[in-house]
Amino acid sequence: SKQTDSLLIFDIKISLTELEGVPVMQIHLSDNGIGYTPEILEKLNSSENDLFAQKHVGISNLKHRIALIYKSNYQFAFYNNPSGGACVLIYLPLLEAHEE
Repeated sequence: SKQTDSLLIFDIKISLTELEGVPVMQIHLSDNGIGYTPEILEKLNSSENDLFAQKHVGISNLKHRIALIYKSNYQFAFYNNPSGGACVLIYLPLLEAHEE
């Protein structure tokens, strides 16, 4: 692969945006690796993740924990960057801070 001799770099961007008219936090994660295979992308973007969880525990745990916290009020989108590398967009609702 083209990236075997280079350093793997992760990029994280967090911004405020709107999703269907509702303010949300957008988390954009990307790397400069070889990206996802079509089969992996299909499984990542599927709501059924049980078989996939055996080999990709980190992603499965992240999806499971976010589902526990936010119920169904979140979105994931996994894709490959056209210039190379894997990307994921995560949209989370903004939670109000409670002053004590």
